[in-house]
Amino acid sequence: GNNTADYLEKHKLTYNGNAQQGGTVSAAPTDNNIYIPGDKAELSKDIPTHSNVDGKKVVFIGWTEAKTKSIFSRADDAQATVTEVTFGSDNKTVYAAWGYDENDNGTADMLETYTLTYDLNGGNEAAPEKVSGIKKNTEITLTADKNFTRNTNEVFVGWSVDKRQEALSAETTQEKLQFLIVPGAKYRIQTKDVTLYAVWAADCNGNNTADYLEKHKLTYNG
Repeated sequence: GNNTADYLEKHKLTYNGNAQQGGTVSAAPTDNNIYIPGDKAELSKDIPTHSNVDGKKVVFIGWTEAKTKSIFSRADDAQATVTEVTFGSDNKTVYAAWGYDENDNGTADMLETYTLTYDLNGGNEAAPEKVSGIKKNTEITLTADKNFTRNTNEVFVGWSVDKRQEALSAETTQEKLQFLIVPGAKYRIQTKDVTLYAVWAADCNGNNTADYLEKHKLTYNG
């Protein structure tokens, strides 16, 4: 209803394989339909393939309306992709975006998600449920649960990225506790899965407080 004959404003959708760094693209979709302004076109679900580059596997990320100019790595930010386009007064071209897949799992490294696992390090209870699907560089809140037990006269004091089997003694100083992550703290997941191990401390008097937090001195005054 724009007072222009449809045959005068018909447009096409083109899929551009957008090969990068001397590579080649195969199986890019084609679309032989004719579109007019206002039409919406759902993009093909066919997935093109890219040759390896510098010995690294390259996989399809999605379609973009702006041409990308590199193969994206794990450290790069995810690109905004589209699954549908709306026609205006011109033809439409969508471009394949590509990412490295160095671990060969079929997902571009930049799109992978990560898992946080809790290990009670010999504790008696079931470990807190692991957290999956975490995007890279995401800050999450750790479980605040403290009600874990292991051995008699030991208490749970927090988490560590390294496994420490021995309970912390009364002689442990604050300077030696830089590794300790307290329950309920914020923790940033970078670009790999993380396991946090429970840290235990001696509680010789059984009052549920780590000995290193309540050590005292005896002074003789002549």
